[in-house]
Amino acid sequence: MAVKSTRDVRRPAVGKAAAKVDPKAVADRGKLYPEEKVLKHFGKNPLTAADAKEFLDWQEEPEGGGWGNDFLFRDLHGKKIRCGRSIWNRPFEMDRARKVQQSLLKKRWRRNGETIIIGWYGSVCNGNHSFVGLVLAQQALDMGQKPLWKENWPGGVVEMEKYVIVGISEDDDVVDTIDTCDPRTLADVVARSDLFADMRVHDKPLTAMDLARIGRMTEFAVNLLWQRTGRSCAESDGLQTHAESMAFIRTHPGVIDCVGEMFLLDKRSDGELGRVLSPGYCAGLLYLMGTSETKQQDVDDYHAAVDAGQAEEKYLSWSAWERAVQFWRGVASREGQFKTLFEARRPDILEPGKYQGCIFAKGEGGGTRREKLAVLCRAWFLFSETKSFTAKSLSLSYKEESGRQILDVARLPEAGGVDVGFSRPRKPDPRAQAIEEEAKKHTRGRKPAHGEKTEIDGKGLAERLKSLRKNHPEAVFVFPEGDWVCAYGSDAASIGRRVRKKPERLPSGLAVLRMSEGEAEGAMDALLAEGFEVLIAQDDGGEIHVDAWQGSQDAAKGEDAREEE
Repeated sequence: MAVKSTRDVRRPAVGKAAAKVDPKAVADRGKLYPEEKVLKHFGKNPLTAADAKEFLDWQEEPEGGGWGNDFLFRDLHGKKIRCGRSIWNRPFEMDRARKVQQSLLKKRWRRNGETIIIGWYGSVCNGNHSFVGLVLAQQALDMGQKPLWKENWPGGVVEMEKYVIVGISEDDDVVDTIDTCDPRTLADVVARSDLFADMRVHDKPLTAMDLARIGRMTEFAVNLLWQRTGRSCAESDGLQTHAESMAFIRTHPGVIDCVGEMFLLDKRSDGELGRVLSPGYCAGLLYLMGTSETKQQDVDDYHAAVDAGQAEEKYLSWSAWERAVQFWRGVASREGQFKTLFEARRPDILEPGKYQGCIFAKGEGGGTRREKLAVLCRAWFLFSETKSFTAKSLSLSYKEESGRQILDVARLPEAGGVDVGFSRPRKPDPRAQAIEEEAKKHTRGRKPAHGEKTEIDGKGLAERLKSLRKNHPEAVFVFPEGDWVCAYGSDAASIGRRVRKKPERLPSGLAVLRMSEGEAEGAMDALLAEGFEVLIAQDDGGEIHVDAWQGSQDAAKGEDAREEE
């Protein structure tokens, strides 16, 4: 397949809208696809990375540079990339392309009738992320990061089956109608599946409203488990697509039992459970609590399987199931000692040493979701060990920072078993070392040898960070260091989740995350879009200079979190 370049239009700077082109000037060049036609790229004619590059007009920065910030993204080799025919598409988001990459490499991609849309003059009106994801998948396969990928693609070529429709009008009033429907959520996928086909309420099948409710609960339960079992930190397959989520449920069928139990419990308690925490999150916690007695060796085996992309429920023990169900029934009843659960209070952020509203209070004065999850985990630990707890024993650890009391994330309680908590990155299992070392061979830049000091080492850095945070308590700091961009402490964990890398430990014990320039730019853009202040700190002869990161793409946008109700 050969696709000629039809547009002599300079790609606009990243984040800026494409300049309008004189319709007459475009028409004078002639249409590449004057008539609508459907190209069937499947069977013996699937799409490959080479096809995707031709459709996109894929361009790499020439040797010697010169592009500056005028590029769309960096590929897996760290090269700056422009796509000449995607300038009229919606803003590019790397996470979307990485999800396509992950689905292809794990062979979860399916031809479902959806099309890639190419305009009269060759513009990719829809399919930008699919094409880029296909190219990235081929690059990742060539880099040999995961043995499973080679097993999935023994011929060494990643293929995508897709209908491509060409010859669609590129007028604004046509292109602006593309992708205007709401995307299908995981809740929608679950609701139309047969996962809960055998479930009954009062000996009657589930109603449409019941299925919608259960779909939302399952989505939130999987979201919680994805984070707290360490899947979000897993190399290369930490992106939570619908296909990955459904595969997680299939390999962890206990999720269905937990959602069903919480659904019925919420109904029997007349919605009382939902006043504690979203029932979907409760179902996720029930799963963690029910498997909390899994032996440490099996926990290690499970996390090793997570690192290798092959985690299954077979590693887990359900010996604590009955006790966990009893705990949640007590929570829903609010009787006996469970009354004290709702007396747990949070400290006043303005007056250290004093306390304000109850953590489980509704509306203003109530605790955050993280505080609620932490209190429930602490109550579970005490309940499973001693069968009793008090409001005082449920107190959480807070620390003072810039004159305010904030939750001490490093000391948050967990449910036990495979639960790795919210913000603590899971240490890579030694048995996954072979896979990780293979990936590191292809990492852009050079990693310092063992014992070699970087320009900013761990000594005194914690004090420097503390000093910097006095003026910027909510900011995320990054430090350019030679070929690397580094983040330290809690910032290393926060950014690590976004770039799917696990921080290491300096001899001082301080966490450090080393990133290539491209990885750092993507992570900082994501943080900026989510409302974080991102600061670049540079060491100039012992003096730290701080500059605000303005973003490599002005159009970057964060996704609003959906509420269950």
